[in-house]
Amino acid sequence: MRRAGASRKPVVLLIAGFAIVAAIVAAAIALYFGLSGDFEFQRALGFEALPDGRFLITDGGGSDYTDTGSSVFIVDRAGRVRWRATAGLRFAHSATMLANGNVLVPDTNGDRLVEIDDSGDIVWSSEEWGGGSGILSNGIRLDYPNHATELPDGDFLISARYNDAVLEVDRTGRVSWAYEGARRQHAPRRLPDGNTLIADSDGDRVIEIDREGDIVWSYGQGLDWPRFAQRLANGNTLITDSNNNRILEVSREGAVVFEYGQGVLSAPYQAEELPGGTIMIADAQHGRLLEIDRAGAILWTFSRKRPLRRWLALPAALTNGGAERASTDGSPKGWKACDLLAPDDAGWSRDAEVSRSGEASLAIRADSGTGTNRWWGQFIKSPPRGTVVLAAWVKTAGVAEGAGIAVTFVDRNGGLLGGASSKPRSGDSEWAEAVVIAEIPAGAAAIGVTLSLIGTGAAWWDDARLSIRSRR
Repeated sequence: MRRAGASRKPVVLLIAGFAIVAAIVAAAIALYFGLSGDFEFQRALGFEALPDGRFLITDGGGSDYTDTGSSVFIVDRAGRVRWRATAGLRFAHSATMLANGNVLVPDTNGDRLVEIDDSGDIVWSSEEWGGGSGILSNGIRLDYPNHATELPDGDFLISARYNDAVLEVDRTGRVSWAYEGARRQHAPRRLPDGNTLIADSDGDRVIEIDREGDIVWSYGQGLDWPRFAQRLANGNTLITDSNNNRILEVSREGAVVFEYGQGVLSAPYQAEELPGGTIMIADAQHGRLLEIDRAGAILWTFSRKRPLRRWLALPAALTNGGAERASTDGSPKGWKACDLLAPDDAGWSRDAEVSRSGEASLAIRADSGTGTNRWWGQFIKSPPRGTVVLAAWVKTAGVAEGAGIAVTFVDRNGGLLGGASSKPRSGDSEWAEAVVIAEIPAGAAAIGVTLSLIGTGAAWWDDARLSIRSRR
């Protein structure tokens, strides 16, 4: 087996019977690494190599982990952005060039598909289905669509992630084929023989199914949240293993013949072998595309991050840990309501009716969204070494899964380096102190503070404080 890149074990935070992948508990790993005003490539998600050598790229946005900043754009090999559209996109995950020259985008948090023309205008939307209801012929409505491609007959192959469904749909919303055997999947690909290759993300495997829905091939050994797979000309499969920060090529028999990325990539989203045999990778949390050869040498990159400016703007200490100060909109000053992963079904507030001390606390309430993480977040500058101690008081009411606190560490480009979290509190509980202690890893540029609610219920936090014990 050929390996390229240093090895680093991924971090998974285990919280009292439920695991929260560090890329999510990281709570805002790109927070403060974005730039307002300028176009910055914030979150590298799906891309498509165009016949003319350019690339159609999807930026998921959310540099502050709010539901903003997503776009699709075309870049050439000189790194020049030739076309870009925002079109009200909300956490778009992928885009594809249609036969008519327009661009089809799964507007993920918008729960719809949109077709965008050369002027950047939406000329069609799946919201037209079902007489304007967006409902498909099988009675469902797209919930978190994260991938769509155009098939040769003009139909669309769609991944509706929160429906746990892969669908073949025409422009009128008629479903001609469906598969519902994957769990919160990504990136279905129709193969030349009519089978479909699917990244069964929450199943931690890649599967190939036939038209009857039977699994004819699968691979899952050691995978942790795969989000993309490509069947290569030699019959092998190139897999993007996101939470293991790597890509790997496996044979039909399951042998790993190539691996790259640990110590280099941060939550890669997609990897594609290009016609010349090189591999293009969407390095999601680092906000870049990079092209490598089979020896692991980086041949080309595209990035528009300017991390130094953002790092210089970071505070040196946690602010407003007791939510005593309010912004003009009433929210707790200094904190971000991080709603990128749960934009529509929860409430963040500075609660002046509930507090342990002082006059207010930070609160989150949610009535739906099993397994969904919502959080208040701050980032501060990180020293090169030392021990971080985060403490806060937590109160819960009707919490089904858990509420707690966490610290995370990110590198200068927003890549996750690790972290630690508290034991969660659930049900109804009075104020109790939670404490997290973690060593600062090498390469850390920022320390993230997360006050997090998983699932439904209500939680409050007060008197949060962060200290750093320096090591010489």
